[in-house]
Amino acid sequence: EMSSRLERTTTRLAQSERVAAWRQVARRFAHELKNPIQPILVSLYRIEKLVTGTDSYHKIEEPLKAASDELNHLKDLADRFSQLAKLPPPSLERTLLNDLLTSVTGLYKQQLSPFDFVLNMPGQQIYANVDQAYLREALHNIIQNAVDASRPGQQIALSLQADSNRVEIILKDSGEGMDAQTVSAARLPYFTTKEKGTGLGLAIVEKSINEMGGEVYVESEKGSGTTITFSLPIEVSPHES
Repeated sequence: EMSSRLERTTTRLAQSERVAAWRQVARRFAHELKNPIQPILVSLYRIEKLVTGTDSYHKIEEPLKAASDELNHLKDLADRFSQLAKLPPPSLERTLLNDLLTSVTGLYKQQLSPFDFVLNMPGQQIYANVDQAYLREALHNIIQNAVDASRPGQQIALSLQADSNRVEIILKDSGEGMDAQTVSAARLPYFTTKEKGTGLGLAIVEKSINEMGGEVYVESEKGSGTTITFSLPIEVSPHES
């Protein structure tokens, strides 16, 4: 038990230090990126107005749109980094996790229909002190990642389990998986394997879970799927206290 507690403490400390460091980087990056974007967008808009209706407009319409689209993408990226840097402390409340997980997965009924989706719920009611908005967002993130990484027919399983000290929310997919190097880099902001991803999802998830007193564990093997585990302190239900 002491060894287990030490391991959890060490993991939380490492995650806290990593998140704190990246929050500082994110804050500076967002500030430096946002400053020039708006005046550039305004300048592009003025250029477009000046040339609209002229013979030259058709020559520059496409590059103007491309430049504007890329700047808007950068603006969105800066906003996401601001979100990582400025997420407020969680507002913890006693929550029945059985109901919360059922509610969140219900929103993905259509997206999960092509897959062999399994929701494994325990017979007893499991409570934890969590920020419901943060936990919902974290679940949205990992469920969407599982959907993106899996092929129709493959299994995606979401499980809730607990012992006397901890509660675990486990999402396991049978998708493409990641090699060891990718797993190590997956927690870093702006690392993504998705063509249109921002790479901030897992960094924000880790911050949210960490600030609720929990840890995030990522296990994956190339070609064999990925398992994401949220480990949180358990709250004993009124019937068990």
